[in-house]
Amino acid sequence: MFLTDTLKNKMIQNVFYSFVICFLLCGPLVKSIRTNRLHGEIGNENSPLQSGISEEWRAVPWAIDDLKLGQVSGVSLDPNDNVYIFHRGERKWEYSTFTNKNVYTGKASGPIKDSAILIFDSEGRTLNKLGANMFFLPHGITVDNDFNIWVTDVALHQVFKLSPNSSKILLKLGEEFVPGSDSKHFCKPTSVAVLANGDFFVADGYCNSRIMKFNSGGKMILEWGRGTSGYRPDNYQLRVPHALTLIEDKGLLCTADRENGRIICYTTKDGTYATQYSSEFMGSRLFSVAYSSIFGGRLFVVNGPSSSALIPVQGFVLSLNGQILGNFGSGLKNPHDVATSSNGSVVYVVEIGPNRAWKFVYNNPGTTVPQVTETPKLFPQESKPAEINKSSDDGEGLTGAILVTVSCFVFAFGLLIIIMYYSKSKKSGNGDTKRLLSNREY
Repeated sequence: MFLTDTLKNKMIQNVFYSFVICFLLCGPLVKSIRTNRLHGEIGNENSPLQSGISEEWRAVPWAIDDLKLGQVSGVSLDPNDNVYIFHRGERKWEYSTFTNKNVYTGKASGPIKDSAILIFDSEGRTLNKLGANMFFLPHGITVDNDFNIWVTDVALHQVFKLSPNSSKILLKLGEEFVPGSDSKHFCKPTSVAVLANGDFFVADGYCNSRIMKFNSGGKMILEWGRGTSGYRPDNYQLRVPHALTLIEDKGLLCTADRENGRIICYTTKDGTYATQYSSEFMGSRLFSVAYSSIFGGRLFVVNGPSSSALIPVQGFVLSLNGQILGNFGSGLKNPHDVATSSNGSVVYVVEIGPNRAWKFVYNNPGTTVPQVTETPKLFPQESKPAEINKSSDDGEGLTGAILVTVSCFVFAFGLLIIIMYYSKSKKSGNGDTKRLLSNREY
């Protein structure tokens, strides 16, 4: 049987209309299923998003609350738990700060006049101020086991190593104001992590989406990572590796893969993929991660504003097997970096807009935070990502959505057939419906 072009076009239009009807009927319903599920999870007293499931944290005032800070981009602790803040003074990162080729546009303004590095004790009393007239747009800060200070400047496209408690430069990598992607250039580097033997890693984050390993003398010995394409990045596709933390007792380096919404970990020896952490409860943007060996290992993660109003901006405490143990910082707006004390009982978070540094203290009545004394077990490497809180609810929610969608399609298509039949019959009788089936018979 053959159909005329007119009839073919009408059938195509009708199929299209059925899809439109299905979308209009099912879209809100499917979205409602997922939204209600997420609302239910947030409201459930057993949800990992409820404060104090197994850990409780409270914000405490400290001396630097009264300081006027610029955009606070980084925070780190030294071996004595002194706090190092990296901020931008009067300088701001705005839309016009870089050209479309990642060249900094504010060079003529000169370096930031204020001391960009502020050092405090755990109570917030000022110990030192460093880095005046040195930096143009600060980003990450790390203090190693020997109290050396490592910083990144995204405007200069450089990495600096400063001697303890001073502004003396011991090592400088990258070419000033020149972005690049080879072994001697960076493009807006974000963070540094330093091994006990002096070797170190740099997250070359905003442009190159790579992680680089250097020996203690500053020679690059390893590189991995590339930009993300598509919605399902593989284990080496990164999208703004924004912060680094070492799980050195287990031979791992983890990065907050910001725009991919995950914490992803590699071996420190050769950059082999080990595992990753992500969850719809933490959202699609994870800005920073810090590690403490307390209780066999804890990761402290802060997310950032996302497209979903259901995902609050806050911090999360994770076990290394991927369980969300608690959350902190319900008053956070735009966290940029996180650091934790040596025993994991205090967490510091810095924000950009509002420009503030927060201090959160572990406060679970009747529970103390012990020092880790036993020899840690080796962290198991995994061949596939380790998902957080992967429960039967995920499968049930997906199955329900699929069933609802299929049912809507059937209903919409049936409704369309009835409408077509009624319309044709009303115009020219039942005999006209036969002409839809075969033009050759009449």
